[in-house]
Amino acid sequence: MSRNVMDADSNHIHHGGDLSVVPTGLYCYRISEIVMQEDGMPRMKIQTCPYWGRRQIEDETYGYCAHLRAGDWEEDGPLLLHDMVKGCDINMGDDLLDRVEETH
Repeated sequence: MSRNVMDADSNHIHHGGDLSVVPTGLYCYRISEIVMQEDGMPRMKIQTCPYWGRRQIEDETYGYCAHLRAGDWEEDGPLLLHDMVKGCDINMGDDLLDRVEETH
Protein backbone atom coordinates (compact mmCIF):
# COMPACT_ATOMS: atom_id res chain seq x y z
CA MET A 1 0.00 0.00 0.00
CA SER A 2 1.46 3.32 -1.02
CA ARG A 3 1.21 6.53 0.89
CA ASN A 4 0.39 9.87 -0.59
CA VAL A 5 2.33 13.05 0.18
CA MET A 6 0.01 14.08 3.03
CA ASP A 7 0.34 10.66 4.70
CA ALA A 8 4.13 10.84 4.48
CA ASP A 9 4.15 14.34 6.01
CA SER A 10 1.80 13.20 8.78
CA ASN A 11 4.03 10.20 9.53
CA HIS A 12 7.09 12.45 9.71
CA ILE A 13 5.32 14.63 12.28
CA HIS A 14 4.03 11.56 14.18
CA HIS A 15 7.53 10.05 14.43
CA GLY A 16 9.08 13.41 15.26
CA GLY A 17 11.45 13.03 12.32
CA ASP A 18 13.07 9.99 13.98
CA LEU A 19 15.59 8.67 11.45
CA SER A 20 15.75 5.20 13.00
CA VAL A 21 12.52 4.33 11.15
CA VAL A 22 14.22 4.82 7.77
CA PRO A 23 14.97 1.38 6.26
CA THR A 24 18.58 0.28 5.91
CA GLY A 25 19.97 0.13 2.40
CA LEU A 26 19.55 1.92 -0.91
CA TYR A 27 15.75 1.81 -1.03
CA CYS A 28 12.80 3.46 0.71
CA TYR A 29 11.53 0.05 1.82
CA ARG A 30 12.56 -3.14 3.53
CA ILE A 31 11.57 -6.62 2.42
CA SER A 32 9.13 -7.99 4.97
CA GLU A 33 8.41 -11.34 3.35
CA ILE A 34 8.81 -13.37 0.18
CA VAL A 35 5.83 -15.58 -0.62
CA MET A 36 5.25 -18.07 -3.37
CA GLN A 37 2.30 -17.31 -5.62
CA GLU A 38 -0.02 -19.95 -7.03
CA ASP A 39 1.92 -19.94 -10.30
CA GLY A 40 5.12 -20.82 -8.39
CA MET A 41 6.69 -17.39 -8.83
CA PRO A 42 8.02 -15.60 -5.75
CA ARG A 43 6.46 -12.31 -4.72
CA MET A 44 8.23 -9.80 -2.53
CA LYS A 45 6.20 -7.99 0.13
CA ILE A 46 7.69 -4.73 1.34
CA GLN A 47 7.30 -2.27 4.18
CA THR A 48 7.82 1.27 2.91
CA CYS A 49 9.60 4.00 4.79
CA PRO A 50 6.95 5.94 6.72
CA TYR A 51 8.36 9.14 5.21
CA TRP A 52 7.98 8.00 1.60
CA GLY A 53 4.94 8.94 -0.42
CA ARG A 54 3.83 9.42 -3.97
CA ARG A 55 2.06 12.09 -5.93
CA GLN A 56 0.01 11.67 -9.07
CA ILE A 57 0.25 14.54 -11.57
CA GLU A 58 -1.85 13.90 -14.65
CA ASP A 59 -0.70 10.47 -15.93
CA GLU A 60 2.62 10.42 -14.06
CA THR A 61 3.40 9.05 -10.61
CA TYR A 62 6.20 10.71 -8.66
CA GLY A 63 7.96 9.86 -5.41
CA TYR A 64 8.18 12.09 -2.35
CA CYS A 65 10.30 12.13 0.81
CA ALA A 66 8.81 13.88 3.84
CA HIS A 67 12.20 13.97 5.56
CA LEU A 68 13.71 15.87 2.62
CA ARG A 69 10.43 17.69 1.99
CA ALA A 70 11.03 17.14 -1.70
CA GLY A 71 9.72 15.11 -4.60
CA ASP A 72 11.18 13.93 -7.87
CA TRP A 73 8.71 16.06 -9.84
CA GLU A 74 10.63 19.15 -8.69
CA GLU A 75 13.38 20.48 -10.93
CA ASP A 76 16.02 20.31 -8.17
CA GLY A 77 14.38 17.44 -6.29
CA PRO A 78 15.92 14.05 -5.58
CA LEU A 79 15.97 11.59 -8.46
CA LEU A 80 14.35 8.15 -8.62
CA LEU A 81 12.02 8.45 -5.63
CA HIS A 82 9.27 7.13 -7.92
CA ASP A 83 11.29 3.87 -7.99
CA MET A 84 11.73 4.06 -4.21
CA VAL A 85 15.47 4.70 -4.50
CA LYS A 86 16.59 6.80 -1.53
CA GLY A 87 17.29 10.47 -2.06
CA CYS A 88 18.82 10.69 1.42
CA ASP A 89 21.99 9.19 2.86
CA ILE A 90 20.25 7.84 5.97
CA ASN A 91 20.81 4.23 7.09
CA MET A 92 22.55 3.31 3.85
CA GLY A 93 24.22 0.31 5.50
CA ASP A 94 27.73 -0.04 6.86
CA ASP A 95 29.16 -1.91 3.86
CA LEU A 96 28.01 0.75 1.42
CA LEU A 97 29.32 3.57 3.59
CA ASP A 98 32.69 1.83 3.88
CA ARG A 99 32.95 1.55 0.08
CA VAL A 100 31.99 5.22 -0.39
CA GLU A 101 34.55 6.35 2.19
CA GLU A 102 37.26 4.29 0.43
CA THR A 103 36.65 6.16 -2.83
CA HIS A 104 36.98 9.61 -1.26
